[in-house]
Amino acid sequence: MVEHAAGVRIRTIDGWETALGVPEKGEGRLAGAVQIALENGGLATVIMNYLNFPASKVRNNETLRIFGTKGFVESTDGGTRTRLVTLAGAFEPLNTSAADTDYFSFITAHLAMGAAMPLSLEEELHPLRMLLQAKQNIRSEPARKSSVQLELPQP
Repeated sequence: MVEHAAGVRIRTIDGWETALGVPEKGEGRLAGAVQIALENGGLATVIMNYLNFPASKVRNNETLRIFGTKGFVESTDGGTRTRLVTLAGAFEPLNTSAADTDYFSFITAHLAMGAAMPLSLEEELHPLRMLLQAKQNIRSEPARKSSVQLELPQP
């Protein structure tokens, strides 16, 4: 999502995940964090939290925020809140009505009529390759599977 929204390729990616909060007999990870360096020198952070309590009405609470040299754009609460902030001011919500074609429509048009896809296969798969590389790094380094506690010097 970062590559496709920012229009810049990921250069490096590193991440952490935790099973904190998973029931003892359960499996999986409930939270993770990813640090990304982009090819243009930009940085991105992704936080994932899948611990949704039954009483919580908030689901899909993803946040995307892209900072640039002229301002930033963000989408929060699963895309229900959007804004653009520049030196000229804040504009919210963003008008997304022009984005009326979903990606599945591109795929079906490509398969049925040979229509061009908006992204090349390399552009489409590069973020996935980077994510799989980060996931492999997380799983191959035992020291990163547990939390690290920093000891502060005593006064």
